[in-house]
Amino acid sequence: KKLEELKALGIDTSTLVPKKELYSEREKTYHYLPYHFDSGLEIEYFKESILPLVKDKNLEVYFNGDDTLTEFIIDCFRQKGKGWEKIGKYVPDFLLISRNADNEIHKVIIIETKGEGFAAKFTEKREFMKTFIQKNNEKFDYPRFDFLYLEETLSKEERERRTLEAIETFFIN
Repeated sequence: KKLEELKALGIDTSTLVPKKELYSEREKTYHYLPYHFDSGLEIEYFKESILPLVKDKNLEVYFNGDDTLTEFIIDCFRQKGKGWEKIGKYVPDFLLISRNADNEIHKVIIIETKGEGFAAKFTEKREFMKTFIQKNNEKFDYPRFDFLYLEETLSKEERERRTLEAIETFFIN
């Protein structure tokens, strides 16, 4: 509607609208454009792995890895004595979502792709994600969250196998 108003004012809107053929998966994925991927691994995983895997499933995939735009950020902690110490924020790369009959988010797989050179720095946050998943699932009283960690050291085929296994185990079974 806004684009039509701009056109009526004589404003060229051709650069404001992405070409439809470039974004054919929009119904299943895009919530903002353009995406700002941090790595070739993220781009490859998104375009060549996760999109084809969810194409025929009633799932949505969202790129979440742009920390300047997303609101889905996890505060991570490590146990220190009897308490917890904050170790930083974590912005997951992707969210794979199913919805219930009321169109509310029902289940979420948080997906992290990590380049070989960055895996060691992510170790503590990766460990915290086990606690995050457990505590949130306890709070919701059902397995609402899961976490899938995929390193660049895995082959593309292995990353896809693990993704498909996570989808089938978490959403379908």
